[in-house]
Amino acid sequence: MAGKNNDTNMPMVHCSFCGKTEKQVHKLIAGPNGVYICDECIDLCDEILAEEFQDDFDTPEEETEINLLKPKEIKAFLDEYVVGQEDAKKALSVAVYNHYKRIMNGGIREESFNPTAKFETAYIERKEVQYLYDDGEAYNFMDQETFDQFAMPHEEVEDRMKFVKEEMTVKIMSYKGKIFDLEPPLFVELEVTETEPGFKGNTSTGATKPCTVETGAQINVPLFVEIGDKIQIDTRTGEYLKRV
Repeated sequence: MAGKNNDTNMPMVHCSFCGKTEKQVHKLIAGPNGVYICDECIDLCDEILAEEFQDDFDTPEEETEINLLKPKEIKAFLDEYVVGQEDAKKALSVAVYNHYKRIMNGGIREESFNPTAKFETAYIERKEVQYLYDDGEAYNFMDQETFDQFAMPHEEVEDRMKFVKEEMTVKIMSYKGKIFDLEPPLFVELEVTETEPGFKGNTSTGATKPCTVETGAQINVPLFVEIGDKIQIDTRTGEYLKRV
């Protein structure tokens, strides 16, 4: 449990979804950027997803093919119920995906615990690694300290990699040595590879056009941006910031 705090001078942590403090729940799980989620919110999300999957489980076993939603699809589903808390929803989406994936692969054993049981805080480790290349099925990275290489499947992190190019540094998140997510740089500078022709002096306020950058991602940019320009992008929102 996110340590019951006996020092009144220390700030009380709380669930980023429901706002309950560590004293009001059985367990708080720590995520990236100071995000926490309590056991009650995890149970609620589990119920929501269980309802979504109910039709699959009602189908006769021989006809059943469970469609495990990808993290970005789970987040889109959560967006309908939770306003804001983008970091928390992303972290939870990946955790839920990995949880059900392990269940489907036989790697999870479900157990019940006494409501008064206490657990230690689950601390998430973050570490910078270098992106090497995409092999068509997974993104490959290198630990810059040990030089060990590892891969992460497209379906787990594809939405976080759309603005990341080779040799860029990203942060991976892991729990007890198991990598489950990554964070791209907050801001990146990428070259425009495709867009409609702009023209000199066109600075119409608010007017935009679509463009493709060197990673293949598409965003909207001002009309004056041309092919070959380098632009700065906020990876959290996918928004154009400026021409560099």
